[in-house]
Parts: sequence; C-alpha cells; structure tokens
Amino acid sequence: MRMLMSMLLAGILTGCGFASVGSDEPGYARFDLPRGADESFSLTLGPTSLHLLRWAVDDDAQFAGVEAVRVYTAEGVSFQPGVESLLRGNAAALRSEGWDAVVKVRDEGEWTQMLVKIEAGDIVGLVVLSAENEEVVFVNILGKLTPDTIPGILDDLDAEVPDVAVTLGI
Repeated sequence: MRMLMSMLLAGILTGCGFASVGSDEPGYARFDLPRGADESFSLTLGPTSLHLLRWAVDDDAQFAGVEAVRVYTAEGVSFQPGVESLLRGNAAALRSEGWDAVVKVRDEGEWTQMLVKIEAGDIVGLVVLSAENEEVVFVNILGKLTPDTIPGILDDLDAEVPDVAVTLGI
C-alpha cells in the first residue's frame, strides 16, 4: 500500500511540475529521440518525487545520492542503420561533454551503451542508451552515485543492460 501511495503521489507531483530537472546539473544528459518514433513512455523524477520513492522503497540506500531520474522509451522504430547512427551520435556528443563510455554492447539486433560522468572522482551522472528490435530507451540518472548502487538502481528502473561491474578509474 505504501508503494502504491508513493507512486500515485509521484505521478501527481510529476504532472504538477515538481519533477523538473535543470539542464545545468552536472549529470544531465542531452539526447535526441529517433524521428518517427512514438514516445510511448516518459518519466522524470525530481527531488520531491524521489523523496517519496525513498519513503516507499524498503532498500532506499541505493537511491540516497540520486537527485533525478529521466527515462524515455520510443517504440515503433525498427533497429536500422539510422537509429544506430542516432545513438552513436548521442554517445559521441556525450563523450565530447566529458562523459566516459563504460559499457558497449553491439549484438545482432541490439545496441547498448552506458556512460558515466565523473567530477572530482565522483560519479555524478549515468546514461544508458539502448535499442533492440522496435524499441529505443534512454535513461539518465543524476546525482552522486556509487559503483555498488548502480546495478540496483538500473534493476529497479527495469533498464535492461548487461550485467557488469562498474568501477572508478575507468
């Protein structure tokens, strides 16, 4: 019941603008969605919404440093060279802004890249860009993250990335 109430409140607050995330935040990532895609899911959780989430989740320690979460899912785009080119362009733009690629997966019909933004030795942002079959997913997590909490956060967000160990000093 607690989880249901917090998700309901998070939805209300998100719709009321309490989930705004400033593009000047160090872990904020800019990315372009594929043309012709149907944005089937969009979620932005800012500080107020995340406070409610921490209240609802039993193991809230993994969200302790998270300041914002942005998730976009676009469907109706087949995995083709144009989509892969867009994803590669997004990743290249992020790398030019100081993001480091920590995971790259290219398999038949699947393309995934995970990038982190490190400032003063701390992970301040995480991005997952992924395309598989007819779906493209963009995940951006802002805040002071630790390598130990990243897998749990991605799992709670149902972000499908390969099992990896994240370490600093990449």
